[in-house]
Amino acid sequence: MLKIYGSEYCPDCTACEKALDDAHIPYEFINISANMPNLKAFLQLRDTDPHFDKVRERGLVGIPCIIREDGTMTFHYEKVLAEYNAKAPEVHASCSLDGKGC
Repeated sequence: MLKIYGSEYCPDCTACEKALDDAHIPYEFINISANMPNLKAFLQLRDTDPHFDKVRERGLVGIPCIIREDGTMTFHYEKVLAEYNAKAPEVHASCSLDGKGC
């Protein structure tokens, strides 16, 4: 099952959840805004995994962070949908100040 770190306040994350729900793709959503243990688990991953290097350089949070069952990671739910032969909806929302991602 997919594991997704995200926030209920992030439009990219809510779009990811809706797209996966619509495609009937099972996942576990770990809401980093819900409690301190979830946030700490995400920050541990974000601060130590090299996949986040470019994310940190750009000043982004790095959500949604999707971890596949095999441990590979992506920040693009559209890629996951394509792997399941599902189509991504058009989304125009973003939670960053410059509108370019979370």
